[in-house]
Amino acid sequence: MPDLRPIHSQVVCIGVGLSGLALAIRLQQTIGCRDIRLYDRNDGPGGVWAVHKYPGVACDIPADFYSFSFSPPPKGWSKFRPDGREFEQYLRDTATKHDLWPLMTFNTACEGAVWMEDSSLWLVSLRDQDSGRQFQHSCDILCIATGNLTRPKSVNITGLNMFQGPVMHTSRWDTQINVENKNIAVFGNGASGCQLVPQLLPKVSSLIHVFRSPQWYIRPVGFPYGRVVRWVLGYIPLARKVLRFLIAFVAELAFRGSPMTERAARIRRRWEESAANYIKSVAPKKYHTLLIPDHAMGCRRPVFNGGYLESLHDPKIELVPHDKVEVVSNGISYNGEVRPIDVIILATGYSTNISITDFPITGRSGEYLEDHWNRSGGPTAYGTIAVHGFPNLFFVKGPNTGTGHTSTILVIENVLNLIIGMMKPLICGEAKEIEVRQDVETKWSATIQEASRRRVWYSGCTSWYIREDGWNGTVYPWSQLYCWWFNLFPRWSDWSVITNQKLE
Repeated sequence: MPDLRPIHSQVVCIGVGLSGLALAIRLQQTIGCRDIRLYDRNDGPGGVWAVHKYPGVACDIPADFYSFSFSPPPKGWSKFRPDGREFEQYLRDTATKHDLWPLMTFNTACEGAVWMEDSSLWLVSLRDQDSGRQFQHSCDILCIATGNLTRPKSVNITGLNMFQGPVMHTSRWDTQINVENKNIAVFGNGASGCQLVPQLLPKVSSLIHVFRSPQWYIRPVGFPYGRVVRWVLGYIPLARKVLRFLIAFVAELAFRGSPMTERAARIRRRWEESAANYIKSVAPKKYHTLLIPDHAMGCRRPVFNGGYLESLHDPKIELVPHDKVEVVSNGISYNGEVRPIDVIILATGYSTNISITDFPITGRSGEYLEDHWNRSGGPTAYGTIAVHGFPNLFFVKGPNTGTGHTSTILVIENVLNLIIGMMKPLICGEAKEIEVRQDVETKWSATIQEASRRRVWYSGCTSWYIREDGWNGTVYPWSQLYCWWFNLFPRWSDWSVITNQKLE
């Protein structure tokens, strides 16, 4: 039976990954607000870094740029690009540093949220996953910080349902499945697949790596920090800020290659030539034609090679095109021969262009958020943070916050500037409801889609950026410099505000 006596907080946040932690910290630092409750269905903070346990998990962005500018690690990082476990520990340490543990509740699933027009509150329905107890939590402001890397992508692999052995996705890594001395098949050659394969190879008897289409692999940038460097970056804030600025500057320069212009095309061709030469210099010659793509650099996010290309020299591995294989009950059929397989691993990414949440959100007049987006053409939100008909609701990592060239933490920090600017009058009691205008949202959505079609993502490849029907609900079509400027100050004319009558 659900507990019908809702508890109340000024702010409820669903999701305690990068976005949720950043929101809670910035609310304290800028407004002094700690009246926030954060819920997450996982057993601890960290989001993707708490969930992803597969061997070799790492981030392709340097750690000094993939960390909060307002809460750097006190002793610096061990490497330029550390592994996922170090990132997860950093996030847990950050929660401790800012005293967030009393504000967080884990192993709790959100089952829905409803806007109550009579009281101008959100009523959130939740379920304790351990006990099954259902309860409700009301709030003045609801924030969604679940991100878009939460739903493993459904795959169309011929015969997969016939396979009798274990099947797991990299985002649902099962440590109980033994891969030692087993015959393994890995489907997917994006970032997770190429991080995983070199780590698995020494342990397994054989490995078939099945890919759908080639990726642009680029030279990795990573090295351990010595004691002196760690001390300098850990204890001299200016040094850390300078390094962060330089990384951000170089990353932002990469955006030059995204427009569909002749100048950008020349830049991409230079990148493609460099990447092709690198692939040929590292990978076995027999795989060159399979590895080098024919799509433009940037149409998909390039993959940093972390030992994957080198691992293809190992006689235990075989690289196989997706359209040549069929899964059977005990293995994979390829070239008329059945290769025995014990475990299948899916490194196939996520469904990113469908919805931000996996629970219903009901706004004004009983309208479902999913229905609103269906009518709009796909997931969209003004400034990536707000939707008309859903007052006092903000997305921290909402539609079109993806990026193919820079740090997602930079995106989160930029977006939070606007979110907190809108939340402040609600928290301080100056406003009762804040809602983006319908015409403003419609114009924003049309502008996003139009700008996206002038980017390299629409040059002919398939990617997680763009839906099959051409809708972009994932990636931001402008530079992060523009994102920072846009979010710096609220444009109050774009919003409908109902003030608190008690103050009038």
